[in-house]
Amino acid sequence: MPYGNSNQHMSGSSKGNILMVALLALSLVVASVYARESDEGILHNVQDVFAVASTPFAYMNGAIGSAEQAAGESIADARADASSLTELQQENAELRAALAEAEEYRLEAERLQGLLELQDMYSFNLVTGRIIGAVPNAWDRVITVNVGTKQGLEAGMPVIGPGGLIGQVIDVTPVTCEIRLLDDPASGVSVMLQSSRGTGVVSGSLEGLLYLENVDPSVNVEVGDVVMTSGMGGTYYAGLPVGTVLNVDASSGTSDRTIIVAPFASTGSLEEVSIILSMAEVGETDLEAEGSDEVVADGEGA
Repeated sequence: MPYGNSNQHMSGSSKGNILMVALLALSLVVASVYARESDEGILHNVQDVFAVASTPFAYMNGAIGSAEQAAGESIADARADASSLTELQQENAELRAALAEAEEYRLEAERLQGLLELQDMYSFNLVTGRIIGAVPNAWDRVITVNVGTKQGLEAGMPVIGPGGLIGQVIDVTPVTCEIRLLDDPASGVSVMLQSSRGTGVVSGSLEGLLYLENVDPSVNVEVGDVVMTSGMGGTYYAGLPVGTVLNVDASSGTSDRTIIVAPFASTGSLEEVSIILSMAEVGETDLEAEGSDEVVADGEGA
């Protein structure tokens, strides 16, 4: 039995060796024939057929490689694009913030320009402050501003906004002051109609409207008439712009009239105000000069 197995093993090994020798010999023959035949020979034709048959696989491998490379590049580009997008978004946010800040400066310059124009027009000596508080009810139309006695303020000083008079200082601390606005129910300003020179008092109200009162019935009042301070009572300088007549409602059968005044300076959107420390008394100076001339003339006539 063992001998039989050994013979079988040797027989299989001999067959394998014979096959290898045969294939080697065949290879040598094929190589010899391939080397001797022309390009038109059968072996060359067989080689061309296999080359054509394998071409699609080569293209496929190339396409797969290109696709892998393109995918890698796309991922890299996507990462770069995401980074660039983040940078652009940050730059846009910074630009928007800068534009908002510039717009705020522009608006502030416009508001302050109105105060400067009034200062130049009336030769005011002003202190300008920012509103830092307000009483949120109709009974007390009072605001708080961040300037006080350290800047020379005193109670009773008139206050203007862009356009005209807005109120009066009623209380002062070293660093703040409280201002009663014109439309406060407790406010009252002696005024004069610019066209007719008729006088009266502009008072505030719970509705937030300004009413022109105590005007002589004989005085003609028309819509659009300019209202300014008269200087009577000594509380306000004369000639400060207050507003214009908005409406005149005459009661039938009586001389009573309800006159509403639209203020030049709106208090609804105020952010800065100016307190008048002093004002050049141009009119009084001119009158004093005229009076002196008249006295001299009277003396000469005597």
